[in-house]
Amino acid sequence: MLFNRYQHQAIHEQFTHMYESDSPLPSYHQFKVQECFPHRRPADSVSNLSRKLFISEEDEGECDAVPTPDIVDFDKNYFDMQEKLEIFFMQIERIQKLLSAGNFEAANNSYQSLKKKQERSLPFSEVSRLFLKAGEEGKLPITKSYKGKPWNSENVKDYQRCFNIMNAHFDDQMIGDIDSEELDFLFREVLSNFPMGNISPYNNMSPKELLEHAAGGQVDDDKTVSGKQIFEHYKKLKTFFNFYEKELNGSSKAIEEMRFTVKNEPIKRGRFSNAQVVKILKFVDSLSVGKKWPINIMAFTGMRNAEVMQLRKADIVKSEEGIWYFRVTEEAGKLKTKQSNRVIPVHESLLKKGFLDFVEKCKEEYLFRQYSTSEKYLTRLYSNHIRPKCDIPHETEKGEKLTLYSFRHFVVSTLVNKKAQTAYIQSMIGHLQSLDQSVTTMYYTHTDDMEIMREIINMIEIDS
Repeated sequence: MLFNRYQHQAIHEQFTHMYESDSPLPSYHQFKVQECFPHRRPADSVSNLSRKLFISEEDEGECDAVPTPDIVDFDKNYFDMQEKLEIFFMQIERIQKLLSAGNFEAANNSYQSLKKKQERSLPFSEVSRLFLKAGEEGKLPITKSYKGKPWNSENVKDYQRCFNIMNAHFDDQMIGDIDSEELDFLFREVLSNFPMGNISPYNNMSPKELLEHAAGGQVDDDKTVSGKQIFEHYKKLKTFFNFYEKELNGSSKAIEEMRFTVKNEPIKRGRFSNAQVVKILKFVDSLSVGKKWPINIMAFTGMRNAEVMQLRKADIVKSEEGIWYFRVTEEAGKLKTKQSNRVIPVHESLLKKGFLDFVEKCKEEYLFRQYSTSEKYLTRLYSNHIRPKCDIPHETEKGEKLTLYSFRHFVVSTLVNKKAQTAYIQSMIGHLQSLDQSVTTMYYTHTDDMEIMREIINMIEIDS
């Protein structure tokens, strides 16, 4: 509605003042501010908001402090939030006008309506607390599978474990802001990569740490939970949204419109094809450096996304032989296992693309944490932007799941097909279970020849 009004005004201004150079057309952002806050000069408001968003007090005056916006930074969630903010501020503006006109009754009615609407917007954690309490007391809405009886002690523990994970993921997010795309992301990118909780080191981790490992791609295939366990999470979440709809006047639309098909069977990870990797790299090469380089590194090294995000400037090193290489080390942050400490030569394609120039210009200790410290940064980039933009399917023709982790499978399968030495593949990838050899072979095989490592890593050919 607001944008349509702006379009009509823009057309009117263009034809009314088409010969007048001193009548500049306001930007859409200025127009929005002017409509929501007509008592303020739009240019001043936009200027102040921009300063607060992009420039801290200590950075004032430094041109480098203002980032270049990237189109993928403005996703559906961004525009949804913009629309909600516009509606909210227009309601506040209406109440203000009613008060100024002395229409106190209408102002109070508008205020009470707005207040009631905001009170219904509960955080996920609060709704889950009410849900668990209702389950323990036998007060959940009666369904075909639930007859209104209190949960037994085993049910209580089972639901509590599930919602400890859900609460750690959603944190204090308002339940009304959770849509089907958010649930798709949770199941496809997080729960499908979730570690089994009864094996070391995962049995000693908190739900938040488990989520970080899942979203960071640090859980190998043989350590992830079964499809049956994911299906159980889905059933519990469906019961939860039914409670939210029936008892709290909420909506179960989010889970009803999920696209991810939850199957009661094992989930297998797939590998990207060469054509898919070409398409992905072509797309990310057009984005900002904070998105371009992490994805390129994964494609040419097989690093886990968490390992890429904790690379430091000091971890890009030149060997005595003059070979540039990555250091993946516990000094920079948590790694999956001791075997994850390793070195990987920088692929010649990364060198040709100018990766060393990027490293040299970086002023921070960590190469990518200035862009995000969230463990979900790269998984959301893939899920929200790369996959739909590059038209990458959710699964291979064999039904294997395609996610950001599929880069790792692409690298391993490429090197195996090129007949590279297994011990070197395993050394550079970082202890991949499927490549295990006998203890004797691994003990007596040395994998520290940098020339051989460079030759092997450059076997990864991504043909356009």
